Amino acid sequence: MHIIASFVIVYGASLLLPLWVAVVTAAVIGLGKEGYDYITKKGTAEWHDLICDGIGILMAVGLILLLTI
Repeated sequence: MHIIASFVIVYGASLLLPLWVAVVTAAVIGLGKEGYDYITKKGTAEWHDLICDGIGILMAVGLILLLTI
């Protein structure tokens, strides 16, 4: 789920914003979600989720760069 969400955030945001802003936005959202889970204990904060966020971000960046060649 984190891979898909991060991919969609980067790809969607990159349609309106520079790619680096889209990447930072997705990273901040992912970190914020894990921070929220950790502080509130309403979810489980996991490193695995952050790794999956990173994978989704990299996949979106890769696709965007391939499409702009």
